[in-house]
Amino acid sequence: MIHVDREVAYDEALVFYYMGSAAAHAVEVPNCFTAHILPEASGERPVQLISQMWPGWLHSLDEAELQRKLMEAMAACGVTEIAVKRKDAGLDNFALLDFNSWNFSLVEYVKDHPEEAAIDFQGTHYDDMICSMRILENPEVEEFLRRTLRNWYEKNQCPTHVVFDYEWHVRDSFFSCYCPRCVADFARFAGVEAEDLTSQRINEEFLPRWTEYCNHRVAELCALFGKLIHEELPDVRFSVYSGYQSERTKLIYGIDWTLLDGKVDFMMCGYGRNEKDLHATQEASRVSRLVTGELVLPDDISQNTAPGWIQKATLLRRCCDATGGYLVFAYASLDGRSFLAMAEVSRILRRFEPFFMTGRRRPEALTVSGLGAEEYEVLDDATGNSLVALMNGKKENRDFVFEIPIPEGKKLYDANGNVVACPVKGVLPADGIAIYVVR
Repeated sequence: MIHVDREVAYDEALVFYYMGSAAAHAVEVPNCFTAHILPEASGERPVQLISQMWPGWLHSLDEAELQRKLMEAMAACGVTEIAVKRKDAGLDNFALLDFNSWNFSLVEYVKDHPEEAAIDFQGTHYDDMICSMRILENPEVEEFLRRTLRNWYEKNQCPTHVVFDYEWHVRDSFFSCYCPRCVADFARFAGVEAEDLTSQRINEEFLPRWTEYCNHRVAELCALFGKLIHEELPDVRFSVYSGYQSERTKLIYGIDWTLLDGKVDFMMCGYGRNEKDLHATQEASRVSRLVTGELVLPDDISQNTAPGWIQKATLLRRCCDATGGYLVFAYASLDGRSFLAMAEVSRILRRFEPFFMTGRRRPEALTVSGLGAEEYEVLDDATGNSLVALMNGKKENRDFVFEIPIPEGKKLYDANGNVVACPVKGVLPADGIAIYVVR
C-alpha cells in the first residue's frame, strides 16, 4: 500500500525500487512497475462482526511509525483486528496460539515431568508436548497452563482475540498421543482389545474410530483452553481456525465442528465455497458464530505469479455465508483493489450489521433472473425485516430482474434509503454488488 497526495492530477505512476548495501557502497540497477492510483478507501468498521486481517510476515513488524501507519490504513479499509502487536486507530489485535517453544511453550513442564510427555506415531517422546490426556485430567497441568497463559498474554501485547489455528492430521498431531494411557483409553472408546494395540495397528485397522476419538480429544482440549482464557482474561475472545466441516476435515485437520459449537466464540473457516461443506459447517454453528475466509493468491511472497485480489462480490458472499464476519489471508498478497473491496463491504456490514448475524437465509424467497444461485441471498434480521444482497462475480455488466414478496405495512428500499418498486430491474456492474431492504 502506497499513500499518494489526494490532489494528484494523474491516475498512474512509475514506482522504482532496488536493493543496496550501505556497507558495500553498492546498489542494484533499479527496477520499476506501473502503479494505478485508486480512490481513497473509506471503510467503516462493524461493531459486533469481525473483519480480520492476517498480516503474514508483517506480524513481526516492530518499527513504531510503520505500525501506526499500517493500523490507520487498515482502519480505513474497515478492518477491525489484525495480528500486529500494537493497538492503534481503534483496531484490536489478535494473536495466534500454538504450542511451539517460541509461542506457548510447554517445555518447562515436560522437563520436570518427563513421564507425562506425549508420544508420537513413531514412538518418540516429545520434549515440548504434554500427553493430551494428562492435560485434561491433571490439575497440576491446568495450573501450569494458567501461569503460562498470563505470561504469554503479556508477551503478545495483551491481544483481545486468541485464535488457535489447528490443521493437523489425526495420525501426526501433537495432540494424538500414543502413550500407554492414551492407547488404553482409545481401546475403551472403540471397544477393542488393548493388548498388542500399537500406533501402526490403530492407523491400519481402526483409523475411522481413531479419527472420531481424536476429534473428541481436540474438542475437549479447545474447551479447556477457552475456559482458561475466559476465566483468566475475561475480555478476551477465543476462537479456532480450521477447514470447513467434512469427513476430510475430521481426518486431515482433526476438527469436527459439531463437537466445538458453543465451546469457542468464533468458528473460523476458509477458504473457497464448497456448498456441501459450507452448509454442514453452518449447521454445526448453532451457538458459536461462523467466520468465513478469503485466501488471496499467491499467498507466498517467494512465488512469482501474477497477484490476485478480493472481489467485492466474493467478499459479500462470504459475509452472507457467515454469522460473525470474515477473515482475509494475507496482507502481503493484497493490492489496492482488495483494500477498496474490503472498504465497500465493511460499510455494508456496519450499516446493516443485524442481518449478517442471524444466519437466517431465505434465497428461495427471491425470484431473480440474470444472476446465478450463488450471486444472490436473502437475510432476515431478528425482527423479521429482510435484506437482499446481489453479487456480480463476472467480468462484465449483468442485467437483472428480481421480485420479493412485500408484507403489508412494509416497503422495499435501496441501500440509500429510497423506496423502489417491485419487481426491480437494473444493471449490476462487473464485480458489482447491490443491497435492498424490506422493512
